[in-house]
Amino acid sequence: MSKAFTAYVFYGGAALVLILDSQRRRVLLGAPSLLLHAAAALAPVLWLSSLPATSGQGTRMLSEMLVKLMPRGAFEYLQHLAGYPAETALRLSPAILLVAYFAWRRRIVVGPGIAPHLKTALWITLLGFLPYWLSPHGAIRYLVPIYPLAGFALALLLWSAGDAARRSTRQWLAGMIALKLVAAVILFPYYQHQYRGENYALAARAIIERCGEHPLYTTSDTASGLSVVGYIDARWRQNAPVQWAPANWSTGFVLAEEADPAVGEVAARFKFGGDELFLLCRGAACAGATR
Repeated sequence: MSKAFTAYVFYGGAALVLILDSQRRRVLLGAPSLLLHAAAALAPVLWLSSLPATSGQGTRMLSEMLVKLMPRGAFEYLQHLAGYPAETALRLSPAILLVAYFAWRRRIVVGPGIAPHLKTALWITLLGFLPYWLSPHGAIRYLVPIYPLAGFALALLLWSAGDAARRSTRQWLAGMIALKLVAAVILFPYYQHQYRGENYALAARAIIERCGEHPLYTTSDTASGLSVVGYIDARWRQNAPVQWAPANWSTGFVLAEEADPAVGEVAARFKFGGDELFLLCRGAACAGATR
């Protein structure tokens, strides 16, 4: 649902820019366009209201959005305001750095045929960027819908810098593609092993061995927790899928994001990059050494 909200912010910014353009206003505010936009806005509402299993998803989505608007502290918020544009520029490199260099050398001359398209793309990109920059917890991945427009604007600026700039841009981009291919061959397997892949399977195997015939529940809804549960469900075929922990359970294990003594005793802990997952136990299931 956060991805849907991201899309609404992006397209809302696009709509605002286009409404200000008198040539496109009639089409955008026409009956077919308004009906299509209303149908798109109603889609999440219909989804949440039609499935009983998702009755709490709407309120949870709203609470998560409100949490993202609350800063942890003034210093952390200032760090975010300074670091978010820098990280965005890094993700758009080397194109955005080349644009800055050619602009500094005054080699960019935007022609009248390009200027209107460039202005529209820049405004849409800026309006889509601002909510996540100003939000205290705006993750960089939420900007994915904006990248094509940002790339289009950067391409127009690079094209307007002349033939020599275009040749330099091709060389830089070719070098970045070659570098990414090398990274995909060397770094991606390491990443999959240490952070987002084999370590999930190994953790699932260890949890299955530790639990034995005891019940296993979960209270983790993070990417790491869900991934481990997915591997457990795939391997533990003779058992029912791992369920959310009930209100009262006397014996067994539960996967949790924190080591809470009120929930259970720590039976094992697993590290996944910056995330940590705890296997907690109660009752007779706690017999055995903690790992």
